Amino acid sequence: MKTYLDCYPCFLRQALGAARLAGADEGQQKAVLDRVLDVLRQVELSRTPPEIADRVHRIVRREVGDGDPYRVAKDASTRQALGLYPRLESLLAEADDPLETAVRLSIAGNIIDLGPTQEYDLWGTVERVLAQPFAIDDGAAFREALSRAGRGAATTPLLYLADNAGETVFDRLLIETLDVPVVYAVKGGPILNDATREDALA
Repeated sequence: MKTYLDCYPCFLRQALGAARLAGADEGQQKAVLDRVLDVLRQVELSRTPPEIADRVHRIVRREVGDGDPYRVAKDASTRQALGLYPRLESLLAEADDPLETAVRLSIAGNIIDLGPTQEYDLWGTVERVLAQPFAIDDGAAFREALSRAGRGAATTPLLYLADNAGETVFDRLLIETLDVPVVYAVKGGPILNDATREDALA
């Protein structure tokens, strides 16, 4: 995946939004944007958007001095998801197909990725995702892959890539449903509302 010029305004919006969330004054916000513009002028378009976003968010943290500008919003997403956890466990316990239900709940949790500043009806999303058919249903292939991973003495762990804070609560339900070891990978540092170790352990 390469970076397109159309990505540049988004990098600037992300930087400005993160600086504001961190409480930066106008001078700090301008300094952040100036540094990001310097990076964008020099970066190769062959670099991926995540690579550039990492540099952008490092600039914000360095200029503003906030370890995680999205921490408050991420914590709110996680609290909201944890508030639903007992209901989600009940849905899973009553499900005819616990694996499919757990997958669907994980998908519903992914909607949190719409952004930490946007309003969303999480329970409404859960209900919609549980009711809608999959546009592409690879459930049989997924079950077969899980079966292959669980065979033999040397069980192969499943690599599960975390996406965002709050979703980690929904992922927990799926991980607990799987009958194979799981390696749950999170971001090494804060970028937007992406899950870090702290979020996964909440």
